Amino acid sequence: MVAKRFYWWTTFFLFLALAGYLGAVGAGNGFSSASFFWGVGLVGLFVLILAISRRPTPPAALDTNLSSHQLRLQLAELIREKEQLEAILSGLDEAVLALDQEGRVLLANRAVKELFDIAPEEARGKAVLEVVRDHRLEELVGRVRDTGTPTEQELTFLSPQPRIFVVRASPLPPDKVVVVLREVTRERRLERMRREFVANVSHELRTPLTAIKGFVEALEDGALEDRETAQEFLQIIASETERLIHLVEDLLKLSRLENRQTFLRRQEVNLNELIHNIALVWRRRAEEKGLAFEVDLPPGLPLVLGDPELLTQVFVNLIDNALKYTPVGRVRIRGEYQSGWVRIEVEDTGIGIPQDCLPRVFERFFRVDRARSRASGGTGLGLSIVKHIVELHGGKVGVESELGKGSRFWVYLPSPQP
Repeated sequence: MVAKRFYWWTTFFLFLALAGYLGAVGAGNGFSSASFFWGVGLVGLFVLILAISRRPTPPAALDTNLSSHQLRLQLAELIREKEQLEAILSGLDEAVLALDQEGRVLLANRAVKELFDIAPEEARGKAVLEVVRDHRLEELVGRVRDTGTPTEQELTFLSPQPRIFVVRASPLPPDKVVVVLREVTRERRLERMRREFVANVSHELRTPLTAIKGFVEALEDGALEDRETAQEFLQIIASETERLIHLVEDLLKLSRLENRQTFLRRQEVNLNELIHNIALVWRRRAEEKGLAFEVDLPPGLPLVLGDPELLTQVFVNLIDNALKYTPVGRVRIRGEYQSGWVRIEVEDTGIGIPQDCLPRVFERFFRVDRARSRASGGTGLGLSIVKHIVELHGGKVGVESELGKGSRFWVYLPSPQP
């Protein structure tokens, strides 16, 4: 009805305007009744259009507009929440996989790429076994889906090196599963080293203490009456006591180095001079074992910035280690300058180190041959101390060895001089 009235009024005012326009054209520029009808027609159309534009919107239209606005707001909120979720997932160090009822990946985060070398977009749609190639994970996912019970399990994956993960799988009703994988390889290695350290310290302390206790009891039981025997026992007690003192000193020194509590008194150090001074003492010990002792350092070796006392400890430990495990032949110290680094190496013709032991020689208390090491009086901490001191100076340390032919320990120290 409203539309019909609008149609008739629009026709009427258009007729007035058209008639007035034609009359005005015929009468020229002067005022006439035609001009009047032209004006009335235009004004009527304007008023009609204004009235229509200001009519209240029907309730149904209002509801439609409001629903559309609310929908846009809800959609924008969902987009924001999705972006926040993606930002959170991408910031996690743990790998996150959301799996559908068939065990295929619906969602994967950035850590999946870092831990399992497959991009999140590539992982989507793949079976979980294609992402993490271990049937135990697939079985864990199936068990959680069937029981609806969250499960946590520690798994070791070969990829290609053994890597340990704590895996937590949780049901996502009605039939999906979320899997979170956190790598704990380093933590487990540190825990193992801590347990080994405690066991080694206990053993290293118990051995000399047991010997001391035994000889003291022997003296109390009458060995003191035999002066020669008593003197021998007292020498053993003194030797074991000295060994305990060295062990405690090395433990304290290593603890300070590991906790960065050692203050470096940096100054320019002439390694040529420092090593030759060390050689004066150790050459005599080498000759006592029938070993040749050589120092081959170029006279123009650049200075390094470092703590002379700590650097002395480095080379004393390396030379001492070489002499202990070289029954015949020689020990040689060489040096050279290489593009901003001074390289010093201590080479021997000793028993050598098996290849599988090389990665661990700088660990605390690690010994290739425990019986030989204990007989030589070492604490098992010397090479670990070397490593920490060198790294504290910004340097690098390493070893090359061939079983039965000898070893070469090398140290790189940064030099500010060309």
